[in-house]
This record gives sequence, structure tokens and C-alpha cells, in this order.
Amino acid sequence: MDRSEREIALHKIIYKDYIERRDNPVCRLVDRFWYGEMTREIVTHVKKQRIKIIDLGAGTCLFFETIKDNQNIDYTGVDSSQEMLNYAGSIYGSFSNFHSFVKNLDGDFSMREQYDVYAMRSLVHHLEHKDEFLKMLISSIPSGALLVISEPNRNFLTHTLRELLKKIKKGHFDQEHYDLSTQYFLEHFKRDDISFLGMKYFGYFSYPFSFPYILKLPIPEWCVRLFIPIDRLLSRLPIMRRLSWHVIYIAQKK
Repeated sequence: MDRSEREIALHKIIYKDYIERRDNPVCRLVDRFWYGEMTREIVTHVKKQRIKIIDLGAGTCLFFETIKDNQNIDYTGVDSSQEMLNYAGSIYGSFSNFHSFVKNLDGDFSMREQYDVYAMRSLVHHLEHKDEFLKMLISSIPSGALLVISEPNRNFLTHTLRELLKKIKKGHFDQEHYDLSTQYFLEHFKRDDISFLGMKYFGYFSYPFSFPYILKLPIPEWCVRLFIPIDRLLSRLPIMRRLSWHVIYIAQKK
């Protein structure tokens, strides 16, 4: 099997972990914070009364939880896992602004519709054909569309810890699972048809507790509530912010 096939097979096994995390109050706190940061960028840069968002690699469509009550946002979640989208549909199917469909994005980015925002959280580093995906994505989105891409940050600290976790939790990671440098993404945004709007370092103390199926560390909810404002502060400090677990990249098609 190639990497794309292995990732699909792996998520058929571990999708229940992603479903169970939704009931974890600590995870809900971190996810609300995380998607809140992504939503803030969307609201800042997209000046429309009604916004169409497509969430690529949506999983159980956690993003929609943050925006579900806003009828001015039309959401579409896309994932290769039928199981995860079925679960999302069982929760959000009654919302008129919720849509979803199954698609393997690794090697095929053809879309029937156009959207105002193309959002993705932790998708690109799972793809075998990531270069082709990003090139096709940027080339095919309409003028004015916003890209909001949240990906693991690669620095000496987070990379070392991730490599250690891969050895400890072998059943959760593909053998080619790795983080990508900020330079990798910045190179893809060096195009005449793209305006790079910036990047936001995200996730320090609170971030690891968003993954209880990887780090089984009991932690009280009040502790994470304390971590979140600390994380906001660290993301503003010039040197310390580079030690984040994630980076949110924001770019716009000219």
C-alpha cells in the first residue's frame, strides 16, 4: 500500500479515538480555542455577509461546532473517512448550514463548487502527494478566496517529542508521519497569484491535552483554562512563540 492507502486504512481503525475525544471536556476547551483562532482570521479577512467555508480533512467536523449557530456561515466538511463524517452527520445533520462529502484529497483536488474560505487543520502532513496538493489547491481556488492552514510546527523541541511519541504510539501514526517546516509552506506561498497575509504560532501548554488518545495524562479542566491565556501570551513573544506546537498560515488568492 502507498501512504494514501495506509492513512485511510489507519483511520478506519483509530476513528473511534477521534469520536471519543469530543466528549472530553478538556479537548472541547482546547478545540474551541484552536478553531476560535482560525475563525478570527476568517472574520478579519473575509468581508462578506455570507461566507462559504470548506473544511478539508474535516474528520468529525469539529470546526462546525465553533460556527454552527452562525447562519451567515455555510460549512462543508470533506474527509476520506466515511465513518467520521457519518458521526458528524448524526450530530449536525439537522443544521441547514452543514454539508459534508467523502473524498480522498491525496492526489485529487477537483471540486464541484467554489468557496470563500479553504480551511484545513492537520491535513497536509498526512498526504503523500502534499506538493501536488498545495499547487493544485492554490491554482484552482477563486480570486479573493482565503486559505487558513493549521499545521504542526517543526522546531527542535516539538520534532524531538513527536519522534518519541511515534515510537511509543506506533499504532496511531503512519511510518511516514512527520512535521513540516515553516519554510516548506512559505515556499509554496511565493507565487504571483497569492498574497501571504501572515502566520500565527499556536499551542504551547494547552495543546498536548487535546489528544488524550496519545497522551493519557489526567489533567483538571481548570488547569487547561489557566493554560489558554498563557498560550495567548506566549504566541506574542518574539522568541518564545517559535516553540509552538502548531502554526496557522493565512494567505489569499489575488
